[in-house]
Amino acid sequence: MLIPIAVVVVATDVYVAAERALCPVPLHKVHFNYHFGSVDDPFHWYELDKDTHCCDGSKQSPINIETQDTKCAKLDPMQYEFKRRRQLKGFLTRNGHGASLAFFKQDRLVTKDFPFTNGEYVLASMHFHSPSEHLVNGRHHAGELHLVHYKKEYGSVAGAVDKADGLAVIGVFLRVRGKSENNAFNRFVDGVSALKGDKPKKVSLDPRQLLLRDGDYYTYKGSLTTPPCSESVRWVVMKDPISTTADRLRVLKDVPVSDGEPLYVDTNVRPSQPLNGRTVYVTC
Repeated sequence: MLIPIAVVVVATDVYVAAERALCPVPLHKVHFNYHFGSVDDPFHWYELDKDTHCCDGSKQSPINIETQDTKCAKLDPMQYEFKRRRQLKGFLTRNGHGASLAFFKQDRLVTKDFPFTNGEYVLASMHFHSPSEHLVNGRHHAGELHLVHYKKEYGSVAGAVDKADGLAVIGVFLRVRGKSENNAFNRFVDGVSALKGDKPKKVSLDPRQLLLRDGDYYTYKGSLTTPPCSESVRWVVMKDPISTTADRLRVLKDVPVSDGEPLYVDTNVRPSQPLNGRTVYVTC
């Protein structure tokens, strides 16, 4: 008789642990930064609010992707549904940690192709980090774009963030070269350069251009890289980076953040988190 009771207790503990890793968006604004040594730096995010304790979870992001340890999997390429309108519109704003582009609801793309997921995911927004948050074999890229999606049935990012399968994010690396020929990325940078204060800037671009033709990627289960750090994210990190110039990258790094300093002073990158036994898959 004792064995069934023990099984129930263990299962309950696992369930509770999973629930604790799925924090909702805090009801009030939580101030956090990347200034290491401060009381609200990444090492203290988990104690900023009752809804940021997930930042101390076991399946956190970003991670260091060790290519020799990845597992080969036959996965479909990332593709969005066909849409007649090529350019999608949205408002670009400064969010205190960089710049973020929120696409208008009527223009959002939908994909069914996220690996290890079921259902449709809707592209809601994109933003950047400099340098990259994810590392590959211990090295950063010059930058990383994040394309944030929510599962359609949950209605929004806020409605999906505390669901185990709620979110999916595509990470696209940036590297510095002599030319910047990706039209979507250039439109994003041009919009950032035109931002003035807190006034939003209307921008149009085609996010599909950010997913390069060969389509190879890494994927793993992780979290948001900012509070509330919910472990509700299926990550897809594209292997091949977009090339851009140092001047264009500097436009992104010059964006003022919450303390008035430009982004490049402290960056907006969370330190790499332990893998804790998770499997990172790679397309093959």
